[in-house]
Amino acid sequence: MNVSFFLGVRESYLDEARAAAESCVEKINAELSRLNVLEYADPVSPPDPYDDNFLFGRSALDHDTAGALQAVARAASKSPQLNLLNLNSCRVVFVPWGFATPILTDHSDELWGEPVPVFLGSLPTLIRELIDVAPLLGIPLTGEELTDDMAMRIRESSKLTDGDSLLYSNERLSWLLLFEGARLSTESGVALSLAVEEVGLGPNECSPMEPVSLLEFARFGRFGSIELGASRLSVRETLGFPNSWFGPTRATATIWTYSEIEFHFVSDSLCMIHTDHGHLNSVGQECPVDPWVVELGLDRAHFERALRAEGVAFTVPPPSLPNVCIVVTSAKAKFWFTEGADPDPEGESMVSGLCAWSIFDGRVP
Repeated sequence: MNVSFFLGVRESYLDEARAAAESCVEKINAELSRLNVLEYADPVSPPDPYDDNFLFGRSALDHDTAGALQAVARAASKSPQLNLLNLNSCRVVFVPWGFATPILTDHSDELWGEPVPVFLGSLPTLIRELIDVAPLLGIPLTGEELTDDMAMRIRESSKLTDGDSLLYSNERLSWLLLFEGARLSTESGVALSLAVEEVGLGPNECSPMEPVSLLEFARFGRFGSIELGASRLSVRETLGFPNSWFGPTRATATIWTYSEIEFHFVSDSLCMIHTDHGHLNSVGQECPVDPWVVELGLDRAHFERALRAEGVAFTVPPPSLPNVCIVVTSAKAKFWFTEGADPDPEGESMVSGLCAWSIFDGRVP
């Protein structure tokens, strides 16, 4: 689930949910009144947080997965404002007034047909907690300031100091998003709102992430919105953090694995999507997959009939390996089949039929 960052409260709501936005502002001010602090005035026209390069302040992100934000919160175990991300990262409002303890408001939004309470946090206290957690993530500050050069290094997942292992490079990206959101909101005097895009819609008006279609993969050679040449950051924005990786650090790993499917990189550019694991059609709960007909052991003749029925052009090159046949679609997606293989010498059964699929642009990590 992706959580987006907004400057202002009303800005975090869709046009269809304006009544809910007004209610949220009203309930926030009711809590602020109990604290004897100033009423919050939400702007009709919120400030624009993007620069000429479409950066959110100095962050390349303006949204992140709930899990990525919670990773920063876990690094700051005794920070009540950051802990809101663990409690309810999909609906939090940080206002520009200082108070120590977050507040559960009386307002709830509807998300996928269920009520989600809105928590109220403090921007000044959040900034203090982000400054305190920075050293734990290996982020050097100049006093309490983040220099432009350091922000750029975080954004590019570069080393921040000599001997930096880049172990926390992904957490630093999330930290930078939080820090820039808090900084921009404070400078503008507006609330920082965290919300998923579907806030305020009813159960029949929204849904979780659309399943990735393996028919579309065969037809167009892309995995949902992910195409060859994509950066690690764009893959992470879509799928979240990988379950595992091959390499010394996640930020520099040549292979990211999501359940059954591997994403291979050259430098920071996706060069191959591949699977020969499990049922060949799952990347885990974060991103559902519509398998179409793709599953382990699928008969090649059945697969070719399905391609013809969908109007997907393909070829079957002469075999280059014994007992292996490859079906190549016009988008250069490859589907590997074993046929007529001899029994395994160790006595284990051999899977006949579809055993792997991939797309590869020829670059080798």
